[in-house]
Amino acid sequence: MNVTFDLDDFLPSTGEVAWIGVRPSKGADVVVVQDVWAEAGRGLVGDHAHEEGADSSRQVTLIAEDFVSTVAERMGHPIDPRQLRRNIVVDGLNLRALHHRQQIEIGTAILEVSGPCHPCQRMENTVGPGGLKSMAGLGGYCCRIIRSGRGAIAIKVARSRAAGITKPSL
Repeated sequence: MNVTFDLDDFLPSTGEVAWIGVRPSKGADVVVVQDVWAEAGRGLVGDHAHEEGADSSRQVTLIAEDFVSTVAERMGHPIDPRQLRRNIVVDGLNLRALHHRQQIEIGTAILEVSGPCHPCQRMENTVGPGGLKSMAGLGGYCCRIIRSGRGAIAIKVARSRAAGITKPSL
């Protein structure tokens, strides 16, 4: 006998945007914004990734609010999301449940997970000594924009429904 269950019954599949930032040029300081236009195949308008175009798997970067909190705990001081250099902080959605090519709705835009967003050496400067190590496993995800739309602070975020998982009987 096989038992089928849906991952969405066990993991939060919705949340909201807690913070948005864009980087006008590579290496530039992150600029906090209240809302943003996500252009399919390009990136967030106002962010340097927007100019990199359709070949980029890093058109948008996401990180969970609880990841930011964990990094702050590990570092022993408060962390401003700008220090982590990600585009969108989400609250409530279980980012660990996302997988490659998973689709996420943010407002009217649809993003597709392209892979993990590994922290870089720059974290040693922006977060402080030990910043890179403190972000181990907490870098968030890189995404491509597959449908243009608007995202804003407090707007709903939802992952697409996962396919049922079949658990073999014993």
